[in-house]
Amino acid sequence: MGVQMVLRNPSRSGAEAPDPRRVVTRQDFARELTMLRERAGLTVRDVAREAGIPQASAGDYFAGRHLPPLRPARLPALLRACGVTAAEEVEAWQEALRRVRRTPGRRPAVVPYRGLARYETEDSAWYFGREALTSVLAGRVRALEGRGAIVVVGPSGAGKSSLLRAGLIPALREDTGVVLRTADEIGAGDVAGLCAGGAAVVVVDQFEDVFTGRSDAEADDLVTALLELPATVVAALRADFYGRALRHPGLARVLQAEQVVVTPMNEDELRRAIVAPAQRAGLELEPGLADLLLHEVSPGPDAGAGAAHETGTLPLLSHALLSTWERRRHGTLTIADYRDSGGIADAVAATAEEVYRGLDEDERGTARRLFLRLVHLTGDTGVTRRRVAEREFGEEGRDVLDRFVRQRLVTARADGVEIAHEALLFAWPRLRGWLDADRAGLRTHRRVTEGALAWEESGRDPGALLRGAWLAEGEELAADPRRGGGLNDLERRFLAASAEQRDAEARATRLLVRRGRRLIAVLSAVSLVTLGLTGVTLRQRHAADLQAAAADAQRDIAVSRQAAIESAGLRDEDVALAGLTALAAYRVAPTPEARAALLESYAGPAATRIAGARGILQAVAAGADGRTLAAAGADRAVRLWAVADRGRIAPAGPPVTGHPDTVYGVALGPDGETLASGGGGGTVLLRRPGEAPRPLTGPRDTVYAVAFSPDGRTLVAASADKTVRAWDVADPEPGGRVLAEASAAAHSVAFGPDGGTLAAGFADGKVRLVDLERGEPAGRPLEAGGLTVHGVAFSPDGGTLAAGNADGTVRLWRMDGSAAVPSGRPLEASEQWVNGVAFSPDGRSLAVASSDGRVRVWDAAARTVTATLPHPGPVTAVAYLRPGSLATAASDGTARIWDVPGPVIEGPGKDIFAMSLSRDGRVLAVAGADGTARLWSVADPRRPAPLGPLIERAAGSGTASGAAALSPDAGTLAIGTRGGETRLWDVRSPARPAGLPAPLTGPRELVQGLAFAPGGRLLAVSSNDRNVYLWDVSDPREPVRTATLTGATNYAYQAAFSPDGRTLAYGTADSKVHLWDVTDPRAPVRLGPPLAGHEGYVFAVLFSPDGRTMATAGADNSVVLWDVRDRARPRPLPRRLHGPANYVYSLAYGPDGVLAAAAGDGSAWLWDTADPSEPRHLATLTGSAESLYIDVAVPERPLLATAGVGREVRLWTLDPEEAAARVCATAGTPVTAAEWRRYLPSASFDPPCR
Repeated sequence: MGVQMVLRNPSRSGAEAPDPRRVVTRQDFARELTMLRERAGLTVRDVAREAGIPQASAGDYFAGRHLPPLRPARLPALLRACGVTAAEEVEAWQEALRRVRRTPGRRPAVVPYRGLARYETEDSAWYFGREALTSVLAGRVRALEGRGAIVVVGPSGAGKSSLLRAGLIPALREDTGVVLRTADEIGAGDVAGLCAGGAAVVVVDQFEDVFTGRSDAEADDLVTALLELPATVVAALRADFYGRALRHPGLARVLQAEQVVVTPMNEDELRRAIVAPAQRAGLELEPGLADLLLHEVSPGPDAGAGAAHETGTLPLLSHALLSTWERRRHGTLTIADYRDSGGIADAVAATAEEVYRGLDEDERGTARRLFLRLVHLTGDTGVTRRRVAEREFGEEGRDVLDRFVRQRLVTARADGVEIAHEALLFAWPRLRGWLDADRAGLRTHRRVTEGALAWEESGRDPGALLRGAWLAEGEELAADPRRGGGLNDLERRFLAASAEQRDAEARATRLLVRRGRRLIAVLSAVSLVTLGLTGVTLRQRHAADLQAAAADAQRDIAVSRQAAIESAGLRDEDVALAGLTALAAYRVAPTPEARAALLESYAGPAATRIAGARGILQAVAAGADGRTLAAAGADRAVRLWAVADRGRIAPAGPPVTGHPDTVYGVALGPDGETLASGGGGGTVLLRRPGEAPRPLTGPRDTVYAVAFSPDGRTLVAASADKTVRAWDVADPEPGGRVLAEASAAAHSVAFGPDGGTLAAGFADGKVRLVDLERGEPAGRPLEAGGLTVHGVAFSPDGGTLAAGNADGTVRLWRMDGSAAVPSGRPLEASEQWVNGVAFSPDGRSLAVASSDGRVRVWDAAARTVTATLPHPGPVTAVAYLRPGSLATAASDGTARIWDVPGPVIEGPGKDIFAMSLSRDGRVLAVAGADGTARLWSVADPRRPAPLGPLIERAAGSGTASGAAALSPDAGTLAIGTRGGETRLWDVRSPARPAGLPAPLTGPRELVQGLAFAPGGRLLAVSSNDRNVYLWDVSDPREPVRTATLTGATNYAYQAAFSPDGRTLAYGTADSKVHLWDVTDPRAPVRLGPPLAGHEGYVFAVLFSPDGRTMATAGADNSVVLWDVRDRARPRPLPRRLHGPANYVYSLAYGPDGVLAAAAGDGSAWLWDTADPSEPRHLATLTGSAESLYIDVAVPERPLLATAGVGREVRLWTLDPEEAAARVCATAGTPVTAAEWRRYLPSASFDPPCR
């Protein structure tokens, strides 16, 4: 469902009229279109229904995510639904749409790149990289001297059209007359006229269209007519039509003699295509940008020797370059600009979504089925492209497929079609949603597809048919219309033949059984026969019971997995419901998918949902003590809730009523009992303790916000009548008194903490300050953005004022009394409206609510986002209850209370390279790539707390290497450097960390890893110089180096001690694992030759808590378990652990044999290794960093910490029951029957939390 932008300005007098003439950008178009809808008093759903278009599409148009397509029916239908029917008005809107589509941004006439568009003849000056091929083609054309034909052949997206238009035609026009046509523009009767003007060359682009939409006879006639022209014909043919072209004898001869193949550019050509247009425009590329682009479009192994890019990626590259150019500053295209543009991935995703939204409902279903055929699943979460022969699609898919082919998203070749670029698999959310919706079903479908093709190729050999469980899964897929609709005719015939063979075999088996029984009857006595029959009956009954139990178990597993998938989809919309769905899935069956979903519900901010309102919630307010919450909205009632106990939230009295229309503002006085609310019709209600609500007079139009002064004696209201009024709470005077007035509606209001200053936000984009002691404006209005100021807030100390604008920004000012000075650049808070802002009671955080369905919590000092809280729709209001706890209101009619940041730690530096837990798992050390570190208390993982200041890099020490370790007693912290030194810190008093004077030396190169022995007396230092150095640090102030372990032929990575401290193991970059006896650290002894069990670097080594097993992992994406009971002769166990799609960088053991592995694909894999000979996959955790470098755990408690790229450390529980208890304690409103039917339709309603 598309996100509906919540408008805080209903149709009222004084509302600004929409004007399409103001439209320049897509955001302008969305704003004016939304104003039009609002003036008509319609919801997005209303407009979609009246216009006959999908609600999701309508929502995207109003939200500015997409533009209506340029076809006659879509925009006029929207306008008619909103009451616009006059031809001149419709044309004004159409022109606005055309203007936006022509103008992605305000830019000058000289544009060096063409984006997704092909190069035209007039673009020849900007066409680079194909000079050699252009020269070859022009030479071949000239050699024919006005006769014959040449066919330019290449896959879709290879650049054939650009080659003809911007390369060949300009090269020929100096000496030759040329005519250009596309195949769909000409018929056989038009051909003779092509040379009427004396043209010697006729260029026919998109020649494959000759064979579409025409009968074979008509196509052949047209080809014959073209080949008989008294001119040279140059035709561009898509490679997948090669076979059809060969069926025409004359064209076959041309293809044999005069064919030019458009192959991918080589690296030099592609670099020129990137760099030369910018140079011609007088621009520069930042060093490294061209190399980055070359890397991002680099081809797969089947692209051909010398190819520098995948077929089909040239338009996407051009699109990314155009977006980068539009963001340029000071004449330079930078890597940052490219990253901001979204790069190739965003180009792919945006184009795919635009094509998809141009399809009707039936075509969208076809598109889904087509794309699911074009992928191949690998492992639990991986996906790759799959080349598919056209026979798999059938005729129904051809038209839809061609839409994506024309936009270069799918490449059509002679041997089949495939997705043009790997980025589409990961960047297009819709495709990811299709894949995640039913991965098990997709695997089954692929198995059926491959089996059907093999069956067909074998001449339909019965031996190639499916049997057993695979056949049962295929039949289950085919029987479900939601999942089996993608099967083609061949696949259905294959399943039918397989089922028929199974049934025939079953009938034959039953016949043999019957004959056997008859024989027994003849040869046996009656009593023996009776006993035999009884035994058979019992066995049959037992077998039937077993089959039924197995079927039930399989059904539960399928239900659990599907619900886990639903939970993952909900996590970015409704955190509480995602947790409830995950728990329900786990209760149905504890599958790895359900366990992962449940554990992931623990590892993010917890949300407590409070349902009960009908319609959109527009306002939320918290009592001063954080024990009461007020919420109000479209149902015209104000509801009060007692929220001191998150597990027992209850109404705090009956709803307060009396408003004739939507309530937009609500406030609680400092006593927590006095209540004020404002809404439609200019109504303000005041309820004092023990009294009924009383209306206050004065505002003549909608009241958008109300606020109490800090002493509770004054109430103010901001109104659409362009005023801010005040009343004395003890004795409200009729009409109130006007404190501020402007030429635009007032939308927001806030008191400074001392009560002396009032800030009000208006629809003209200004904030007006009022000096309440003097009763007059405090200076000139503050410029707060170009649109309505929906939220204002003062920090608790009064030193900062924040204002949130509908343009998506938040502006900040430093306050000096009533004077305001701009503070830094505006926060780019959202791409949609900012609807509310709120400072935390300690002033450290600023929460920003937006119509994009997100609340972003900012570090007020650092101006970085520390948490993002997802909602299923626009967030209309936000308020803090206490530090770390805030409340929100949203368009789904639900209030939510959040723990912020939850089990998440913001680490030092840009990336987290190392972490270490104390032996008891209560203190976590986090080290950043910049050499800084910090200790955290994780005794309560839901509320981690810093134990002291940031530990800065010691003076004179080298750049940090990313290695760090905390001693088991949490008293000493070691940090390695790139120069080979290791610095020690005394952290016994975390509030006052002290650097110890003498660094540990010895390594000549970077320190790769640090590890303390279990007793904390020994420290192992691994280095890129191939050695491991042992230090006695029993007295950290007087460390002593005891030994150097040598023998490795490449880098030495992270070392690990056995639990008894007698054995040290470490992996190396030469694929080996080295073991040493360090019982006497002054005379260590090598334990046999290095172990070989991996292909590539061995990054991680770890002993199990009982010391009987060793786990190793590395660059081959796997984990090997070793039996080290005889440490001199370790033995690899047979079950290698697979699953991660990238390098495994780190390993951690938790309680009960749980082994965690952190991978470079951002996942953490959990296995049960209690029986290491039979390890079992428990879960795959995602949603953490882009790449995980480190995970840490201890056997003493079920805590896992993960970190990597980015500053975020995430804390997880490894105990599903602990996660379940947390879900039930914080979820709030239980799962409803309707939600259950939607997300667990095959299971009986059984809410997991009572």
